[in-house]
This record gives sequence, structure tokens and C-alpha cells, in this order.
Amino acid sequence: MTRADWVLLLALLAGLPWLYVHFWNSAPGQQLAILTAEGPPRILPLYPNRELRIAGALGDSLIRIEQGRARFIASACSNKVCVQRGWIDASGETSACLPNRVSIQVLGRDARYDAVNF
Repeated sequence: MTRADWVLLLALLAGLPWLYVHFWNSAPGQQLAILTAEGPPRILPLYPNRELRIAGALGDSLIRIEQGRARFIASACSNKVCVQRGWIDASGETSACLPNRVSIQVLGRDARYDAVNF
């Protein structure tokens, strides 16, 4: 490797922290959208702390909002992937219980993703 190769390699390594902060660090969310097969989305603030029981196609889903983040606590689906997803707090993050037709999405000024496909 030549001296120019080393300089280029060091410049790229030095730029990685900037790339991480600029592209992968998203703003915290401000609101939570709860989407079901029944009707329009329900938009709620991420404060105060509370638990919500949302009716779905298979039964009720329990959603907890706590300290500016949200998650599924329980759902009527069989494999519980939505519960295992854990907390979501960044703008654009989504968690869904597809068998129960209930999903939640954190809303904010800058979304982390512009589209999500299932």
C-alpha cells in the first residue's frame, strides 16, 4: 500500500463517526400513531405514561406508553413477535401485530424511514 492509500484509509475511518451521527441517529418521537383495520389512525402524545387496550381482529392488544417510548405488552396473536420487538422511541420506528391487524408508529419531525414494507 502506498502513502496515499494510508491517508485515504485514515480519512475514511475518521469520517465514520460523522456518518453515524448524520445518517443513523434519528430524532426522538413526539407522538404515537395507533393503526387498526377499523377506522382512521389514533394519534396520541408519548407523554403521560399509560396503558391502552386496542381491539384487533383476533382480540385485544395491550400497548404501554412510558417515558417517551411505546411497546406492545400483550397481544392476541400466537407468536408474539410484536411483544418481542420491545420499545420504540425514534421518529419513524414501527411495531406491528399483523395477525391482529394492529400497528404502532412513532411520529416526529424527521422520520428515520420513508417507507416500511411488510
